[in-house]
Amino acid sequence: MPIFFRSFVILTCAAAFASAAPAHAQGAVTPVPPATADRPVASGGALTPADPSTELLHSANVKLTRGDYDAQVERLPADARADFGTNIDRVNTLLRIILVDKTLAKQARTAGLDHDPDIQRRIASETDRILSQAVIERDLAQWNAEFDARPDMATAARERWLAQPAKYSAPEDVQLTQILYATPKDSRADARAKALDARSRIVAGADMGGIAKSESDDAATAQTGGKVDWIPVDHLDTRVSRVISTSLHKPGDLSQPIVTEAGVYLVRLDARRPGALTPFDEAKASIMQDMRKEYVDTMRAKKMTAIRDDPSIVVNQPAVDALVVRIDPGFARRAVEGAGVRRAEPKEPPPAK
Repeated sequence: MPIFFRSFVILTCAAAFASAAPAHAQGAVTPVPPATADRPVASGGALTPADPSTELLHSANVKLTRGDYDAQVERLPADARADFGTNIDRVNTLLRIILVDKTLAKQARTAGLDHDPDIQRRIASETDRILSQAVIERDLAQWNAEFDARPDMATAARERWLAQPAKYSAPEDVQLTQILYATPKDSRADARAKALDARSRIVAGADMGGIAKSESDDAATAQTGGKVDWIPVDHLDTRVSRVISTSLHKPGDLSQPIVTEAGVYLVRLDARRPGALTPFDEAKASIMQDMRKEYVDTMRAKKMTAIRDDPSIVVNQPAVDALVVRIDPGFARRAVEGAGVRRAEPKEPPPAK
C-alpha cells in the first residue's frame, strides 16, 4: 500500500471518531486469527497486555504485534490517539492496514529492494526524521522539567498579573440597541444608504426601537426593538466592538454605519459595565501556562539557531547553486505575453448550417 494512501486511511480512521458506534463490551483478547471476509481480526475490548511483543495476529508470512499497532497509533494526531481504541471497527481497519504494510515490506526484502541505493537513501531519510523527532521530544520533556524546577515561579506569575491587568481582566459588558441592514439581501451600498437614512431619522428624534422592529434584518433582536442585553464587548463582531471601544463613550452615543460581513449595523450604546480584574488564583494556571510555553519556545529557538548557525558548516556553493532552476526572464515574459495574445483572440464562428 503506498505510504500516502496508508496515511490517508489512518487519518480517515481518526476522523471517524465523531460518528463512530459505541465501543463493544470490554474483555481480554486472545491471540487473533487472520481476518477473513466474514470474521473480524478482533472481537472488541482492550488490547491486553500492553507488552509490545504481544502477538495480535499473524499470517503465513508475517506476525503483527502490539508494538506494531502502538507505533502506528503514535502517527495519529495527538488529540485522536487517546480515544482511537474505543471503537473496534477503527482498530480492525488499522490492523489490516499494518498487515498489508508488513506483508508488502517482507516481499520487498525478499526481492532485494531494501538493497537498492535509492530505497536505502529514503529509509535513511525517514530514520533521520524519526530520530530528530525523538530528540525534540526528549528535549521538550527536559525543558518542561527545568521550568518546573525554577524557583519563585508563582511570584513571577503574580508580578505578571499585576503588570498586565488588561490581559487578565474580564472584558467590559455593554447593553446596546442595534439595527442590521443585511447583505446580500441588499447590496452593500444600498444597506449603507438605508443605515444612513435611519440614523438621520433617529438623530431627528425617531424611536430607534420602532425602526429596529420594522426594518432590522437581525431576527434575534428585531422583535425586542434591537435590544441587546449585557454582553461582553469582545463577543461582538470585531468591527462593532472596535467602534464601541473607540467611538461610543457614554450611554446614548449612536454610531455611524458599521460595515461587517453580515451587513451594515447601526449601534447605540445604552450602558457599559467595566470588566473586572480576574482574581490571581483564577488566573494563575493560565499565566503559568503562558510562562511555560515562552520558556520552552525560547529553549527550542536557541537549539535550532545553534544548529543553523553552526560555524563549522561548510557550504559547497556551486553544488547548491546547481539546485536552482534558472529561467530566462525574456523567455518567461514572452510566454506570458503569448498566452495573453491567445486568450484575447476571438473564437472562430461555428460553421453555417
